[in-house]
Amino acid sequence: MTFTLIAIDRETGELGITSASCWPALGGLVPRFRPGVGVVATQNFSNLMMAETMLDELARLPAGDHPGHLGASISSFKPAVRQYGYATFRGHLFGWTGDECTGIKGHLADDQCVAIGNTLASEDVLSAMVERFTSTRGPLADRLLSALMAGQAMGGDARGPMAACLNVWSPNYPDGDECPIDFRVDLHDAPVQALTEIMTEYRAQPRPMVWRPDPITIDDKKCPRIKPVSE
Repeated sequence: MTFTLIAIDRETGELGITSASCWPALGGLVPRFRPGVGVVATQNFSNLMMAETMLDELARLPAGDHPGHLGASISSFKPAVRQYGYATFRGHLFGWTGDECTGIKGHLADDQCVAIGNTLASEDVLSAMVERFTSTRGPLADRLLSALMAGQAMGGDARGPMAACLNVWSPNYPDGDECPIDFRVDLHDAPVQALTEIMTEYRAQPRPMVWRPDPITIDDKKCPRIKPVSE
């Protein structure tokens, strides 16, 4: 019911995730992030407690170790019906699919990203996402969106998506001046396309005011959807 790509930008150290599904509100269910640790995605049957348990385990990991499948720590969450993936700020990537996940399912990874999906329209969805991501250059958010569009072009969720999300975090978050990207679309006929429209509008705006040292200097004329302040 869901297809997801989790990725690391090896140059900037950013982590990101993008996902689409026939289930609404996946932006609050599939991704789970912890500063200084990484991002976990749980799907097929998302479980936030499972995701938090995984983040706890990843946070305890000694430097230099690769966690792989976190089977022991998540055994109480019926992992056979779950699908998950994660990326850490230490550079780890991993994907796993339980035997009892639904429909066409699987995961595919390389050294930059991991794709996971279930109830897919085609086995080509995952490979299309990974190939598009690894062959695209530019900001991590753009590469993730391009990969999600490639997966959707191969059919994506067999039941048709109605929700999508995109998240990107800097390794310095919550310190520094980088504002995380957190875009969500729900109950939409074309949620993946809607994400790209949100990105276009986001890029047209000034830096988020909460991160600006002097928000008074914003030029309303550069923001087409923001009405100028009346004198």
